[in-house]
Amino acid sequence: MAHGHMIPTLDMAKLFSTKGAKSTILTTPLNAKILEKPIKSFNEDNPGLEDITIHILHFPCTELGLPQGCENTDFFFSNPDLNTGDLNRKFLLSMEYFKEQLEQLLETVRPDCLVANMFLPWATKLAEKFGVPRLVFHGTGYFSLCASHCLRLHKPYKNVASSSEPFVIPELPGDIVITEEQVIEKEEESVMGKFMKELRDSERSSFGVLVNSFHELEPAYSDFYKSSVAKRAWSIGPLSLGNREFREKAERGKKASIDEHKCLKWLDSKRCESVIYLSFGTMLSFNNEQLVEIAAGLDMSGHDFIWVMLYRGLNAAQGQILDRGEDTEMGKFMTEVLESGAKSSGVVVNSFYELEPDYADFYKRFVAKRAWHIGPLSVHNRGFEEKAERGKRASIDEAECLKWLDSKKPDSVVYISFGSVANIKNEQLIEIAAGLEASDTSFIWVVRKNGENTGDKEEWLPEGFEERVKGRGMIIRGWAPQVLILDHQATGVFVTHCGWNSLLEGVAAGLPMVTWPVGAEQFYNEILVTQVLRTGVSVGSNKHAIMGDFISRENVEKAVKEVLAGEEAEEMRSRAKKLAEMAKAAVEEGGSSFNDISNFMEEFSS
Repeated sequence: MAHGHMIPTLDMAKLFSTKGAKSTILTTPLNAKILEKPIKSFNEDNPGLEDITIHILHFPCTELGLPQGCENTDFFFSNPDLNTGDLNRKFLLSMEYFKEQLEQLLETVRPDCLVANMFLPWATKLAEKFGVPRLVFHGTGYFSLCASHCLRLHKPYKNVASSSEPFVIPELPGDIVITEEQVIEKEEESVMGKFMKELRDSERSSFGVLVNSFHELEPAYSDFYKSSVAKRAWSIGPLSLGNREFREKAERGKKASIDEHKCLKWLDSKRCESVIYLSFGTMLSFNNEQLVEIAAGLDMSGHDFIWVMLYRGLNAAQGQILDRGEDTEMGKFMTEVLESGAKSSGVVVNSFYELEPDYADFYKRFVAKRAWHIGPLSVHNRGFEEKAERGKRASIDEAECLKWLDSKKPDSVVYISFGSVANIKNEQLIEIAAGLEASDTSFIWVVRKNGENTGDKEEWLPEGFEERVKGRGMIIRGWAPQVLILDHQATGVFVTHCGWNSLLEGVAAGLPMVTWPVGAEQFYNEILVTQVLRTGVSVGSNKHAIMGDFISRENVEKAVKEVLAGEEAEEMRSRAKKLAEMAKAAVEEGGSSFNDISNFMEEFSS
């Protein structure tokens, strides 16, 4: 029930509709309100296709020990004073409440298949009871799935002298280097380890896997996955490319915190590929110290930028998932998730074969019995409205944002966003601001608003910062129309937390990246960008955010300048542009993801 899962789920439903299949999305009342508008728009704009419908599941928050209204991760950020660790555990474990309702629905409707998130391990056996194939849908790509498999299998981190000593991941194609600090597959005998095993067992018994990726992005890993990990996998991505019109892009996710037209107007004023875009996803919120550093780094960079900043309420669900097994309830839950995924009918992956071919093959050979790559799902949002409506309502007017971008030169704007969950301290935000200011580039910075600073004064923002960067810097406090911004010709760099949805949207837009992972599988995704695809530069984040890693303004400034004007900048941009062409080709007729989703649909309709 995080936006990083809901948004590609809707994109996937749109994709199924274009293939002649009827999709019903099961969700809760408050989450339904987020999905209703883009679904209505899609149904109205495509009268010849099967309608997408919503089935609302009862979710009595108070009866389950949760505060009223706690139906997605946004609730945690809006209520930073709550005991978020306990709340997060109860929230995840309460998902089993849906079991009885789903059982009644399956008995009545008997669908051709059930696509269920990996964190619903009980869905596999429940689907088996009614002879319904269960597909697993992962929120990441082949590379991280394959890396995770090899790390679990060989445990190379046990043979290093220190947690910061680099080592090569055994068996994984490409001689990939990582450190123990970045590994999440440890403590297999702990409750957490047993929980992860349960999830994997469940996945192996599933019918297959759907992956939001495309073969050309990670060909070695797509092949590895299919031959060594999963029995069947289909690449169906990039799902974001399905949103082709303005409204689709603008309505994707929550309502933007900025007017989309204003944002695009600003981008239109910038030269092509000159703007930096900073966003750290939907589940990370930095502390004040890091925000100060980010702001300072942007300031010093001298480049135009858009910085997406979201509310800070906690270190998010990934903080619990990465607790190395200390939490008993969470450990049991993760074990159940893994076992369920292993027993499911397959896995759906939002990726495309060409992006990570070696890892797609590896995954299908060693990890999951069946997997389909169906991405990039975001590519299906092709118009302005589709892109603008993707996710929550934007915190900025989309048209104004695009107008701003139109004023910038091509490839000149840096876009910074850490997603919708990351929790960044004020100290880090200060460093980001300083780095952006010093970089002397145009930027859009999406900042998740800090629960500590909801008054007039924002402690993380250097005094006079917005005045000094006026005209070249835009800060979006809340939800941003990300696909609209990334697709704009002025946007030249994406500073990202390496959440899979964001990474794939950046790939589909043809952007080189500054990678800043903060948790979960994001460190694996960073390696894919910097070591395998070679389309990005690391900002130097080596530890999970919950461990207190801190990035200086100098690092922010250096990374931004290296991607925009460094010795390898042109080669990185050229590789990124080629990947974007591959991503778009993957979802068109005859493309790898197009063929995979067709094979998938044919299998379930026969």
